[in-house]
Amino acid sequence: MERTRLSITVDVGFGDCITPERVQMEFPVLLNDPEPVVFAYSKESVIAEKLEAIASLGFLTSRYKDFYDIFLLSRFFPFNGTTLQAAIKETFRNRSTPIEDIVAFEKQFISDSLHRRRWTAFAKKKNTTFDTSLEEVIGQIKNFL
Repeated sequence: MERTRLSITVDVGFGDCITPERVQMEFPVLLNDPEPVVFAYSKESVIAEKLEAIASLGFLTSRYKDFYDIFLLSRFFPFNGTTLQAAIKETFRNRSTPIEDIVAFEKQFISDSLHRRRWTAFAKKKNTTFDTSLEEVIGQIKNFL
């Protein structure tokens, strides 16, 4: 076990706003070693940034992982609606992205055969037991937001 190495991926960001504020996160360890502590985005800012990426890319988005992540976060973690709204507004403002009319939430996007095929391929690759349709995922995200 002493020579076991595990790889992790860390996404480092600079200049973005974090709402409400950064949080301390401990990485779990296998043995009795001390857990490394890092500062991380709040879950509200994670959702806000993913939503902003979806909005800014519009109909051309191919970032299906953003839909997947928002869907899962909304199902497994509690959120305060006011705090989430503040994070979304601040992120969109900071990136100069209009917040109204997110194309990916419109019927034309949801029913597009290319997006449906790409979503199905993404979902199969991500998790063989995840069979929720793009339409269902986007519907859940809209209800959550």
